[in-house]
Amino acid sequence: MTDIRANVNQTTMASTASWLRLAIAATLLSLATAAVASDADTCNTYQIKRTLLEHAEADTGFTQLASIKLLYQADGYCLPTSQTLVAGIERNNKEPQVLFVINGHTPSVWIHRAGAQSYLAVTYFTGGNLQVLALFRKSKSGWVRLAGDQPASNRREITLNGERVEARNTQIQNGQQVTTSEHFKIQGWELVKLNE
Repeated sequence: MTDIRANVNQTTMASTASWLRLAIAATLLSLATAAVASDADTCNTYQIKRTLLEHAEADTGFTQLASIKLLYQADGYCLPTSQTLVAGIERNNKEPQVLFVINGHTPSVWIHRAGAQSYLAVTYFTGGNLQVLALFRKSKSGWVRLAGDQPASNRREITLNGERVEARNTQIQNGQQVTTSEHFKIQGWELVKLNE
């Protein structure tokens, strides 16, 4: 009698497991089908991820700046590119104007003033916890990234004060955790690392 009950329980469990596998497979298939781009209209050319700066017309010429991901179709799926674009959006223009491309993610943008000059300051992450600063200055043809050294911080501590930039990092020296600082200065169209 015990053998019969054990066989019945095993058969019931096996049929329940088969039913559960079938339900999971059906759910996954419906989700995959929903994600497939069946025609070009469902895979837009870009996707606005988030607004970075609003009401910046006086400084940037745009009503807002946003981070954008370009989309492409591969094997029937609509996928984002790995690069992040920072774009300006004008009040009456529906299409954003790409200002620059960053090889990273999660950008933050603000206007930084140093004397009479205004800069677009952009911090973003490359990889895990490394925060990078890029400074842009407006020229006749658009926003130009300052040449030279690129401040980076593994502590997420980059500060700007006038024409000076400080990036703080944590390092291990002689088995001890040490915080170091690197200093930079804006000089014209270049960001120069200072030897202090």
